[in-house]
Amino acid sequence: MANLLRYFTEAQLSYELASLDGGTAEDLIPSSATATIVYSSDDTSLLETLVKTYRDALVESYGDVETSLDLRVSQVAIPEWILMEESANHVLAYALGIDNGVYTMSGNTPGFVESSANLGLFTANANDGFVAQSLIRSSEPSAIDEIVQQHAKVATDNGFETDAGNYIAAWSYKADSKLRPLCEKVYSESQGKDIREVSTHTVNPCGWFAYNNAGLDIISIGPTIKNARTTNESLQLSSVPVTWHVLADVLAGVE
Repeated sequence: MANLLRYFTEAQLSYELASLDGGTAEDLIPSSATATIVYSSDDTSLLETLVKTYRDALVESYGDVETSLDLRVSQVAIPEWILMEESANHVLAYALGIDNGVYTMSGNTPGFVESSANLGLFTANANDGFVAQSLIRSSEPSAIDEIVQQHAKVATDNGFETDAGNYIAAWSYKADSKLRPLCEKVYSESQGKDIREVSTHTVNPCGWFAYNNAGLDIISIGPTIKNARTTNESLQLSSVPVTWHVLADVLAGVE
């Protein structure tokens, strides 16, 4: 949405920003965003053309994945307040300037996302001010610090205060784990097939245990979850008892 507003400016559409909102939680990828702008009725045709052009470009780039992608223009009551031009520019500069998405890929595991930042909540209007929340994930502590510093710099450059808050600590892959082969053995014997070992890029509380005790041997197993941390998240119920039995047998096999 911020890119669309920048596109308006580049196309010489004169408008004033009243609000920009998106997301439902900091740890979820936003499924929608809304911008309220004020513009001259004489520019209605231009605005509609720009929106259609921009939407077509989005569909061409992401339509195969984002099958429900949509971009609409609706008339609303004229807002009581708008953002000052300087404030609006700073809000858009922040939205467009922070790292949002993949930050680094793993050098040891091909195709594995090592670190990323997710802009989950965004609210800007004349009544409530500006609040943005991002969730930073990484298996390497140094990458978390880099992203935090980058976000802080973009915020301070635009006159905003920033707080790193409490983020999940990094949890690095342990090649010499003793728990992992035990879990593989238990699963293979109980399910009659080999377990598929994967590295996932997600938020996992195991990071705090690893952070506070570097000597711990930790693995993470669980039921099948699809579309995690999106509004379409779902749990495969049939995988729950499988996970329970494997966990019980692993605990019984720990010496």
